[in-house]
Amino acid sequence: KDGSSGYVGSTVAVNWAIRHLTVDGNKAGGNGNVGVVLSGERAVLENCEVKNSGFYNVYVPLGSGLTVRNCLIRDGDHIGIFVGETAWTASDVTIMGNVVQSHKQHGVYIHAPGTTVARVQILGNHVTGSGLGSAGGGGIWVLSGTHLIISENIVHDNHGDNIAASMAIN
Repeated sequence: KDGSSGYVGSTVAVNWAIRHLTVDGNKAGGNGNVGVVLSGERAVLENCEVKNSGFYNVYVPLGSGLTVRNCLIRDGDHIGIFVGETAWTASDVTIMGNVVQSHKQHGVYIHAPGTTVARVQILGNHVTGSGLGSAGGGGIWVLSGTHLIISENIVHDNHGDNIAASMAIN
């Protein structure tokens, strides 16, 4: 493991996109913990549907200039969009114009204990119906990070807090 790309000898994907794709995690079949992993430099997930993943529907563990835009992200076993990781850094992340619904824990979750999640914008999303499972949760939860913006979202009917922010530094 190295500090920049995550693994010794790995290369980082630059300027890539996934568009107009449906990803069905097939959680009922016991298959697939993560629907889409978005990492690298200047990567985009756009106009996609990501559903039924066993753990995270969309996972953004590391990189910069990462965008999740205009997607339908629904019916996940735990978290709709998770930005963060314990060993890596994610920065300049934009989550914009998505519909995020019906997750057992959180709709959008930002957390990277011991490292940095920096310059994250959560803009114009519709987040509803999360926190359904026994672990609780809610709509948009931010537990760590710097320079975070949460603006113009519609967040309602979550079974925990609609928006919770703690330990965030701006």
